[in-house]
This record gives sequence, structure tokens and C-alpha cells, in this order.
Amino acid sequence: MSERVAFGSRSLHLKKSRKGLPGYHGQHPDCKRRKEKKTGDVAILKRDDRYVYYLITKSKYFYKPTYDNLRKSLEAMKIHSLKNAVTRISMPKIGCGLDRLDWNKVSTMLEEVFEDTDVYITVYTL
Repeated sequence: MSERVAFGSRSLHLKKSRKGLPGYHGQHPDCKRRKEKKTGDVAILKRDDRYVYYLITKSKYFYKPTYDNLRKSLEAMKIHSLKNAVTRISMPKIGCGLDRLDWNKVSTMLEEVFEDTDVYITVYTL
């Protein structure tokens, strides 16, 4: 995700509604406020007892992320998850679709970042 994050707006470049997820169509109290994040940060939405993490890995949506920026975002997600007792995270093969990062490198990075934690990560594919 790029630096300019506007939850609940077209800035997320989403074409379909994702019913039940926060951050879309004004479902979350933070949706109306613009959140300025920098590359390497993580934007976080809370819904009930769950968190939705948006990794900020590039400054513009059409740029490609670097492995370094991905690692910084993962580290930021790790810090938040540990502070908030998050023990399970589900995610797609991040950075490996249109962003063209190598999944072998990304999966190794995930293991390295979360190796000293009890956070269980599930990676899914569609």
C-alpha cells in the first residue's frame, strides 16, 4: 500500500465492496480521517477484537516496493501485534502479485521478523 491512505475512499483503489471488513464504506470511526503514513509504517484499523494491518511499502501506488521497505513495515506490524497480544495473523503472499517481489525472499523475511515471537502466521492464496 502507498503512503497516502484514506480509509473508506477510492484512495485504496478497491473496485469491490468487502462486506464486513473495516475501512470500507464508512464502517469504521477512523474512515473519514486521512491518515498520513510514511513508507515502512503500518496503518492499523481495529474492529471488535481484530486488527487489520495495511503495510505501507511504497510512496506511490504505482511504484514497486523494496525488500527493505517491506521489512520495515513487517517490523512495525510485529511491534503492534506484540503490544496488543495478537497471536494470529492471516495474509496473502504479500508483495508477490503485481508488486513482483520473490516469494522465497518474502517468506524468509517473514520467518526472520517473527521468529522470536509466538505469532502464528497463515499465508493463503486465491
